[in-house]
Amino acid sequence: MRDYKNITNLGFEFVDGLENPSGIQEKAWLIPISWLQTEGKPVAEGTTAASIATIAVNHTLKSGKSPILVNALNSKSGSNFKLAGEELSKMFEDDSEFFIPQISADTIGGAAAIKNMRFMILMQRPGQLVGFWQVGTSGMSAKVQDIVGGLGTGSTSEVGLKISLKAFDVVPMYNYTGELPVAGA
Repeated sequence: MRDYKNITNLGFEFVDGLENPSGIQEKAWLIPISWLQTEGKPVAEGTTAASIATIAVNHTLKSGKSPILVNALNSKSGSNFKLAGEELSKMFEDDSEFFIPQISADTIGGAAAIKNMRFMILMQRPGQLVGFWQVGTSGMSAKVQDIVGGLGTGSTSEVGLKISLKAFDVVPMYNYTGELPVAGA
């Protein structure tokens, strides 16, 4: 268990003038837990609030594996979290959604392939140039909750897939400062 009593800078700050856009960029990556060779972890006993939620060690994947790229619409995709659980026994529940505005053999086959996998998800916010926000770990993975979609009705309805994933953890998400994982040796 983590012990937070050594944290020296607890506080919640917003500085005027900082960019704070909503949503995620139009690319996210799903990393099946079974494809991980090594997994970076947060510092076990950090002394700053950021150390609780920062992973600074690169993840690597097994030979021949690469992250699954999700090309999603910014306006219909994102990740939100909330507290869940009983009094003094709370965890964070994260709900991530990705809308892919296309129906093709690849998207249908991809939906069939991932429906029973466990993941970590890497995302970036609009304007973010380095690092990722990570939802899920090997110990507390993100799981597919639903995949809905279709060809639409008539000439004006939406065509595509919406993939919904859910994860629980002691932090809402991690600040992964490593590189996009690549296959290990």
